[in-house]
Amino acid sequence: MGKTSFRYCISIFSFVFGAFAFAQTTRVDVDPAFPSLGSGAPLVFSGGGFADVVLATTDPGAPLVDSIKGAPGPQRTPSASLLFSGMARTPSLDGGFTYKPPDTHFSVGTGAGAAGRVVEVTNKGIQIFDKTGASVAGPTDLDAFLTALGAAGLTGSGVANLGFDPKVIFDQHSGRFFVVILDGRTPGGGGRSNVAICTSITSTPGTLTITDWTVETASALTTFVGGDSWFDYPGIGADATRLVVTGNMFTAGGTFVGTKIRVFLKSSLTDNGAPAGATFNDIDIDASVTSIFTLQPAHVFGSTLNGDFYLISRIGSTSYRLAQITGAGGAASLVAGSPTSHAWTAGAFLGLGAPQIDGGLNGTQATISTLETRIQNAVYRNDAGNADSIWCALTADADSDSQSEVVWFEIDPNSTNSATPGVLTTPTISQSGFINGTTAADWTFMPAIAVNSSGDAVIGYNESSSSKAVDMQVVAQFVSDTPGTFQAPVVIASGAGEYDDFAADNPERWGDYAGWAVDPDDDETFWVAAEICETAVTAAGNNAVWGTRIARLGAVVPVELESFSVE
Repeated sequence: MGKTSFRYCISIFSFVFGAFAFAQTTRVDVDPAFPSLGSGAPLVFSGGGFADVVLATTDPGAPLVDSIKGAPGPQRTPSASLLFSGMARTPSLDGGFTYKPPDTHFSVGTGAGAAGRVVEVTNKGIQIFDKTGASVAGPTDLDAFLTALGAAGLTGSGVANLGFDPKVIFDQHSGRFFVVILDGRTPGGGGRSNVAICTSITSTPGTLTITDWTVETASALTTFVGGDSWFDYPGIGADATRLVVTGNMFTAGGTFVGTKIRVFLKSSLTDNGAPAGATFNDIDIDASVTSIFTLQPAHVFGSTLNGDFYLISRIGSTSYRLAQITGAGGAASLVAGSPTSHAWTAGAFLGLGAPQIDGGLNGTQATISTLETRIQNAVYRNDAGNADSIWCALTADADSDSQSEVVWFEIDPNSTNSATPGVLTTPTISQSGFINGTTAADWTFMPAIAVNSSGDAVIGYNESSSSKAVDMQVVAQFVSDTPGTFQAPVVIASGAGEYDDFAADNPERWGDYAGWAVDPDDDETFWVAAEICETAVTAAGNNAVWGTRIARLGAVVPVELESFSVE
């Protein structure tokens, strides 16, 4: 719906800000959820805030939309039309280590309201919500979830024996949720490093049991030139036939030695366990030959021009690598010559944590880890509003001001539009830019980028400064915007204060990633999820509590009311 002007009478029965004005001509902005019928819908003002409204009409049964006339106006970043709390930290084994950072991730399935599903995962566990924010199942610890599905039991209290680093996607191709959970950090003979894939049996799971989920788990133990290794920090993405999971491989001593790409034949995961056993192929890239760190799969909307699957990794400040997979399942392989290196300007590594507000209570002011060495996520779109594009986001010092910024790129991975699978393609950068802080003192970091079927993009991220607690923001680019630019950001949620938790970490672990989703019901509506500080540190120190927030954003184009009267 375009942004239009019209005159209408509205009776406001709950006003949330400002002095009352009677029969006064005023301009306000209305959320896309503004009703075509009925009452009690949210009214969103241009200055922020909400009021409940009823419509005063001469014909209450007539749809309001029939009265809207006028030309579309300017667009702006949408605010949250729904915001609710996800999982938060609670006491755990190992002094809380396995729950920190939370590793916040989530995805959104089909269905509206109470019939819809939102699945959130953190290092604390897994929880299912409906699309009103009400809990449906969980939270359940990751190891308990795996055990309930029939995976090998996770035993003991050691860090190496607990599920960690979860991620979840809703695969719009198959209508299933896929959850990846890692299990074990002990390489070598008798070691343990498993990759578990949990698949929902339908698009609307209602439990965290075998009634609604299956599990496939297999070892990821690998010996590279640098030594035996275990699997860490997964990436996950899918196209019509493949599920692709990637990970960084480390020795027991913490030395990075390679990258693993595990390519599943997706039909072997969506067969609900019959026949048993997933079909996959491992592609191992030894760091001593080609060093690729945090290789992110580009989750596919539509289909790639050549049917191949793309992955992307950052290399320092001035280049990136693009990997290209052809073939499916057990026959998947890297295209000859892949991965390839290409130039870009991402910004420098600072090697510093972002400042945060100092509550003056615990004697030590910790900064916040920005994970600037990693691309945080990537998506590929080639459909109605998009043309063969990989979008990705990361953190770097993009403007050389010694502060971190969220950096983003749109890349055409196949600039010659080749339709032949298995042939190396040539990428070009379509547009790029960075998101600076709200003020000169603010740092931005931990992004997640999403793109809808119209070609609009939204980035969710965190922002903080020495005088501001870490908050959660979103910013939008519309397909009609000037390339390389985004709109003004909107704050979705604010942290409670200074975050300082578990031992003497500095920078404090944060993230290690955030969540994004485009609602599959319309392929337009954006959702985001991120970490915030739930409970600030006290004088005792090291006792702050992380929390998570999940938000559905309003439509990207509000309706503008030219005037109204208040009764």
